[in-house]
Amino acid sequence: MVKNQVHFSLSSPKAAPYVFVMPAVLILAALIIYPTVLALQNSLQTANGFGFDSYFKIFRDSLVWQTLLNTCIFTVISVIGHYLLGLAIALLTNDRIYGKSFFRVCFLIPWMFPAVVPGIIWRWMLHGQFGIVNSFLQHLGLIDSYIPWLASPNTALIMVILANIWRGFPLYVATLLAGLQTIPRAMYDAAEVDGANWFSTFWYVTLPQLKGVSIVMLLTDTIWQFNNFTMVQTMTMGGPGHSSEVLPTLIYKNAFNYNDYALASALGILLLLVMLIPGFIYVSHSLKSDKA
Repeated sequence: MVKNQVHFSLSSPKAAPYVFVMPAVLILAALIIYPTVLALQNSLQTANGFGFDSYFKIFRDSLVWQTLLNTCIFTVISVIGHYLLGLAIALLTNDRIYGKSFFRVCFLIPWMFPAVVPGIIWRWMLHGQFGIVNSFLQHLGLIDSYIPWLASPNTALIMVILANIWRGFPLYVATLLAGLQTIPRAMYDAAEVDGANWFSTFWYVTLPQLKGVSIVMLLTDTIWQFNNFTMVQTMTMGGPGHSSEVLPTLIYKNAFNYNDYALASALGILLLLVMLIPGFIYVSHSLKSDKA
């Protein structure tokens, strides 16, 4: 009797959505919620039991604040660079140019590689003794001697950001290109009849039509770049010193180099709290879009 009732309830129309969502919820709980609870528990562990020693240590440590600043700089410039470069190339390849399909494929190549591959390629290109970038700039007469781009505290973070922009912009090209192709041609014809120039058409027609996809891409990319570990680790490992250190590499070092799991977990919780801001904005935007 009980078995029949359960079977009836699971097969009812009201229960069907919950049944379909349940596998995703279980995977989410196993891969996200449980590790988060475990990290929170580890972050509160002290030599005498439980406490907030790791969190107090974070707020007193100047390296953490410098790393947080580096992470913000890395994230903001990378996201802006991704968007501007991606939008420019999407506009060019959306126009009527010869061989645009070939160019679209070429621009997607950096995104096809795992992040570690562009990181290693750029590390060799920027090598202080054998790098092709130094050789090229010296042939052009722009520098007199080779510059240790990744070994100098003044240029290491900048070079990592440039490499990260090169690696990440193709996703914007593909997404914004798809958005451009959904804009009705009649809107451009109406703007042309009204005498609008290229900039006016872009500002009042193209950009507003890309608003939705742009917001989604910018918010999700902000979360990705704030968690970006691979490019920094493969190019500089946060050095020289800590000049290019970001939060993910600092967490890695505390956990696996210094075996300070409590501090690493506390930094992970801090990273999660910061990322809740763009996450909350993204969910709010999605809910408003669904209601519209």
